Amino acid sequence: MRLKRIRENKLMKIGLLVLGFIVLAGLCYGAEITGIVVDSGNKPINDAVISLTGTGENGKMMAGSGMNKTEIMDQVNSQFQPHVLVVRKGSSVSFPNSDDIRHHVYSFSKSKRFEIKLYAGMPENRVTFDKIGVVAVGCNIHDWMLGYIYVVDTPYFDKSDVHGRFRLKDVPIGKYLVQIWHPRLKGKVQKYQRQIEIKPGKISELNFTIALKRKRIRKHRKY
Repeated sequence: MRLKRIRENKLMKIGLLVLGFIVLAGLCYGAEITGIVVDSGNKPINDAVISLTGTGENGKMMAGSGMNKTEIMDQVNSQFQPHVLVVRKGSSVSFPNSDDIRHHVYSFSKSKRFEIKLYAGMPENRVTFDKIGVVAVGCNIHDWMLGYIYVVDTPYFDKSDVHGRFRLKDVPIGKYLVQIWHPRLKGKVQKYQRQIEIKPGKISELNFTIALKRKRIRKHRKY
């Protein structure tokens, strides 16, 4: 009788332990968020950045940075590639020049001011982005060149593709603030932000319709 109770207690402890692991897994890797970004004419929009900001315990879990992580914004055919680069706060960015002419990369943005003077190939130093926000990047020689670095303080973000689609994976359960940004976004980011609740094991669909400012045509001049 006593041995039977001991076995039952052991089985109960094992069951509770397994249940705890299941709950923990649900907290850490809860669900997916998928969606499409379109304009007012229902045309897909690429290069829109979607990011999640946690509240309460979720906010604490998401705290951290992209320290020691290096991203790349290249220069190809006198254009920044990619046009929009999303990085975590604390990440470094390298600006290789794949063209056969020299470029002079700079930014006067509040989130990050920097300058890499006239160079070819791979610059010696990387640039660290330690403040969240939008960083507009240009070339002091070729004024039609324009790129954007969007710095976020969350590991949960994505950028819409040419079909307007985005996907966020392994999002912990909980409540979040969802924000969307685009270089030509009309109006403030707050206009389009939403509150959502993620539940374990479910795929959430989140679609956006946003208004864009008219695209400015920058003439590509030959020197």
